[in-house]
Order: sequence, then C-alpha cells, then structure tokens
Amino acid sequence: MNIFKKEEKGAYTFDGMESPVEVRYRVADAAEAETVIMDQLKDTEIFEKFVLEAKCKDVDEWVEGVDADQVIKTPGTFGLIHLVAVDIVNRMRMGVQRKNLQ
Repeated sequence: MNIFKKEEKGAYTFDGMESPVEVRYRVADAAEAETVIMDQLKDTEIFEKFVLEAKCKDVDEWVEGVDADQVIKTPGTFGLIHLVAVDIVNRMRMGVQRKNLQ
C-alpha cells in the first residue's frame, strides 16, 4: 500500500469563466520542499518547477492542456499562479501528524 502521493490536482475558478482551470502538479520531495521554503522562491518559480499541466474548457489554447511555461506567459494569469503556488507550499507543510508515545 503506497500512501505517498506523487501528484495532486486542483480546480481554480475565475470570475467570468464557466469552467475551472484544472491544474495537475507533482508533490515535492523533502529536499525540494526545504529549498522552496527556505529560499522563499517566487510564485512563478514554484509554479514552473512543480506544475505538470493546466487545462480549461473556456480557453481554446488550454483545452488539451498546456505546460507551466505557457500559463506563465499568458497575460492575466498571476492570480492563478499565486493560488497554485500557495497550495503547493501548503501541501509541502501538511500531511504529517505527531503522536505522543509513552
């Protein structure tokens, strides 16, 4: 049983769009997570490093899916990039719980 995920997927909506933007990103390993958190990488750097694909039915060029670089180069996408970067960093910090053993 493998409990460690290698990928995550999220849906992000914008005002005026009927369909959400579906973003698939890979989960960071421990060394990458430490680098991202300690070096305080920019949102675009995090997005570019971890996002595998973005799709949206409302954007003709994105229907079949685009890579992170294409999203970054599209005007007006910083809000999406920021939200995804926040989710990626939050995913790095979450998931592990401590139990007190006596």
